[in-house]
Amino acid sequence: MRALGDLGVSGGMWLTCLAGLAFGVIDVLTPLRLSALGASAAVIAGAFLGAAALEAVLAPLVGRLADKRGRLAPVKLSLLVAIAVSVLLPLLRPAGVLVALIVVGLPAYGTLFVPASAMISDGSDRLKLHQGLGFGLSNLAWAGGQAVAAASSGAIAQATGDTVPYLVLAAAIGATFLASRPQGRRLLARSRPDS
Repeated sequence: MRALGDLGVSGGMWLTCLAGLAFGVIDVLTPLRLSALGASAAVIAGAFLGAAALEAVLAPLVGRLADKRGRLAPVKLSLLVAIAVSVLLPLLRPAGVLVALIVVGLPAYGTLFVPASAMISDGSDRLKLHQGLGFGLSNLAWAGGQAVAAASSGAIAQATGDTVPYLVLAAAIGATFLASRPQGRRLLARSRPDS
């Protein structure tokens, strides 16, 4: 419980949860939209495979940036791109254009894991918390975000249309971006209970 009061640990958990929320929405809605636009199962799988390959290339670069410029430098960049991707995903057509956005855009969500993991690890070190427990908190945040978004995004989309879950996601990412700015961090620090 003490770890959850640490801004590094809780911030890293939130970024992990946010990525889980994003992938929960995308994993449910994007394949259905691609299929409706006429994409085959192979094209849909290829789009996600391409995004994963690009993320694998970007992850070490993001890690180096986080080590050199601080944990929040790559976070802010990823969040800005993720907002744009979240808004565009339900709008773009034809399928080929959407596939291109998936390949180049989805890594904006996945690259949040690198600085988030570092933040949780840093906080665990600071608190003398075993790294295995910190990793468990990270997994809990990811699974919670993924489960909530996967379960709710389809129902919300069915009731309102695909755009609404993506806009809710974009709003959550935007709020996170604002909280990552110096003014937002000061506000968060003031709202913390005294330990």
